[in-house]
Amino acid sequence: MCVATVDKNRQPYQRIVLLKYFDDKGLVFYTNLGSRKAQQLAKNPHISLLFPWHMLKYQVIFLGRV
Repeated sequence: MCVATVDKNRQPYQRIVLLKYFDDKGLVFYTNLGSRKAQQLAKNPHISLLFPWHMLKYQVIFLGRV
């Protein structure tokens, strides 16, 4: 999935991460707590996730908080 975060200057950043699992509480992916992604999410917990579903020519988007 593609994860989008925003830095302190409101500049968006995207990167591809692996979805580990999901349950009733939400979606779970792992990251290094020292990474730019983790630092951005610590300051601004809003996140956007995108799953491209190429075979169906469709995209699934999640918006939320970490």
